[in-house]
Amino acid sequence: MFTDPRTKHRILALALAVQFLAANALAAPKAVRKPKTLKFEEIQQIVERHFAAIPDYKRGDLITQKSVADVFKQLELYGWKVADQKAILGDVLSDSNFIARQFRTKHGKAFMRQISRYPGGFDRVDRISAMPQGRNDVAQMKKLPDGYKMIEAMTTTRRGKILGQRLSNAPKGKNFNKPTGKIYTADALVKRLKVSFESRKK
Repeated sequence: MFTDPRTKHRILALALAVQFLAANALAAPKAVRKPKTLKFEEIQQIVERHFAAIPDYKRGDLITQKSVADVFKQLELYGWKVADQKAILGDVLSDSNFIARQFRTKHGKAFMRQISRYPGGFDRVDRISAMPQGRNDVAQMKKLPDGYKMIEAMTTTRRGKILGQRLSNAPKGKNFNKPTGKIYTADALVKRLKVSFESRKK
């Protein structure tokens, strides 16, 4: 049909180009699916599974910044990047914090698990450690078999609360009986994440 060799070559080149483009279109990867929208119940399960996988972890144990940062990474893989994660991390004790280091010892871990049963137990220990000689007091309490009873009294008895009111007037003891606002446990982290989760819809 085409007698001109140059025309034949152009037609052939065009046909090959069309075939090449068609083949690449077929081989092109499909669009990546967006992660499904998570329900908060699923987020809670992700958090709980993360901490449960930590060796020798028990529910109610103190959590620290490194483990919480790892939670944020997991949540992002599942499709949720926590917008205020920096603020949340700021409310979690660092891994080098005095209390975190004390609770990693044998006696400290036993002490931690005793006081975790009392509402505000971690708050009281945190406030004590900030006071003059407070770190020494915490270090001594954790060594005693019944050292936790001081925290029990402070959080559950009238006399303990009166003592806390007096300590509020001591150097660095302000608001001794009140929560510090920090995130000490996985349960507290879940509650804080729920606030972030619900605020993203507004």
